[in-house]
Amino acid sequence: MLPALLVAITPMTIYLDAVINASGLEISAAVAAWTSTLILITEHADDPPPGLVAASGLSVAVLACVRGLSPLWVAIIALVAMASNPLGARRLLTRPLVRRWIAGLVVIGTLATTWILTAGSLTVLPDGVPVPHRASREEILVLALGRMGLFLREAIGVFGWLDTPSPLLTYLIWGLLGALMVATALLLGRRWKLIVFGSFLILVILLPALLIASRARFDGLIWQGRDGLPLWIGVPLLAACTPTRADRTMPSSPNLLRRFVALTTILACSAQLLAWYWALRRNIVGLAGPLDVFSRSQGVWHPPVVVPLLLFVAVLGTVSYATLGLHLHPRSDRRGSSRGSVSSAHTLQPAGFPQGGAITKEPRRQSFLADDITQVFHQHDGWQSTVLLRPSQARWRRRPLRRLK
Repeated sequence: MLPALLVAITPMTIYLDAVINASGLEISAAVAAWTSTLILITEHADDPPPGLVAASGLSVAVLACVRGLSPLWVAIIALVAMASNPLGARRLLTRPLVRRWIAGLVVIGTLATTWILTAGSLTVLPDGVPVPHRASREEILVLALGRMGLFLREAIGVFGWLDTPSPLLTYLIWGLLGALMVATALLLGRRWKLIVFGSFLILVILLPALLIASRARFDGLIWQGRDGLPLWIGVPLLAACTPTRADRTMPSSPNLLRRFVALTTILACSAQLLAWYWALRRNIVGLAGPLDVFSRSQGVWHPPVVVPLLLFVAVLGTVSYATLGLHLHPRSDRRGSSRGSVSSAHTLQPAGFPQGGAITKEPRRQSFLADDITQVFHQHDGWQSTVLLRPSQARWRRRPLRRLK
């Protein structure tokens, strides 16, 4: 999840968080809502931590109240998260704490939607790119789809009055990391999770185009990359939560995970720092000015903080961000401990039990099950039982073992 989070937080997200703009709060709340909700449903459906439930509920509540389209993003996040793990969502709905949070969020979402519709929050200035008067709906939709590349570049980072694009290297790094995550999820995704992820990819392309085309005759093709970021940041996060066939056929590799997280962290942080420097250069010496932001020429604007100190703080923050990412790499035993391997039999030894009480997982017993198998080991007064979960139907097999002395 950490590499996906680094990709989801684009330079444009950090830029909007640093200026007075409602989009910054909306995008930050969307990042928190996507991350906490997906982790809650895909990893903690059996025993949801109250703190994680509260984090998900609060982020969704804030997101619903920020901008005109925010309740729509909340509904999409909820539907996609539930579709990614239907059995987990069903188990969560049986929890009283989760039900209370859902009831409160429904009230907040209803109030926010009522305010948006009655206060005219969806009304915008008609200053978009005009469309031909005789253009059909299909032609307008094609025009909107043709601008998706521009909107994606803006979502990565186009600063100022949309006059300062990020350096080419920043776009290349972000495109490479995003394409790698999407390709991995599409090529190696398993059954239902692949269907959900593929459908979501189609949605993130078509929905903005449909929203633009619906008002194009009145407002023109009015849209910016920041408007779609609350939806688009879900792509890398959902890709990280999409299990692949490699998880079942290959043993977990701590070194491979560590190297991938390190590479992603270094590349993303370097691209962030480069984009920040480019925006600083635009404000100090202008787009046509030199690359040196330490210029003392007459008429050059200088920030309230001296440039060397500002640059030092930016580098220090980026290094700290990268160090945190390198230390918070995924647990190496996550896949291996939660999903059975069908390649070879191996033994799991629960904590507190002697070697004789270990559970041996046999390939023959697991081979007829579906891909996504979760084995949960319960301990109570020295007894063990195993719960086997399938994506299509839950198979609860409680098998008390011999009492261990």
